[in-house]
Amino acid sequence: MNRIGTIVIIVIMICLHGEVARSFDWKYYGAFSRTAGVDELLFYDASDLINSHDSVKLWVRSVLSVDIEQRAAESSVVDIVRKRVAAGYTPPITRIHPEATYAAYLEEAVRDSTIGTTSEILYQIARSDRTIRKITGKAFHPDGSVNLGFGISKWQSIIPQSTADDLAQLVCSPKQNP
Repeated sequence: MNRIGTIVIIVIMICLHGEVARSFDWKYYGAFSRTAGVDELLFYDASDLINSHDSVKLWVRSVLSVDIEQRAAESSVVDIVRKRVAAGYTPPITRIHPEATYAAYLEEAVRDSTIGTTSEILYQIARSDRTIRKITGKAFHPDGSVNLGFGISKWQSIIPQSTADDLAQLVCSPKQNP
């Protein structure tokens, strides 16, 4: 095999290993209604925050609430969450929304690989000027196929008391991951 072929195989193996070895730590941070009666829940990956001098990049995932809430009510999820809470775990969202105690159930349920994703987006949040933009991402059809791809967007101001504001508070504060 020639040198280029060897390099290509090594790169493919590294990429595949990265995908297989990748673990997510999805943390609940909000919800929104895409259309009447279709609610989506929002999670950020706390295991992959990319901090720089004045910004943070992070992956966000949205899922249909009906899918996740069914899984969150299952006894296996309830048992795991009870043990985690008894051991002292509190979801990060409760720092800014103390009433969101149900978040631990949603975070455990979203770990299920059968839960469909409606979108995954890499965001960048600028701390000093409180702005946010999309770097890249995809929206998905219910069957999992890509519906729409996203590229870099313009910077937008973070609206107070919005889900973007909650996200910024959670990932830009000194105490990011309890």
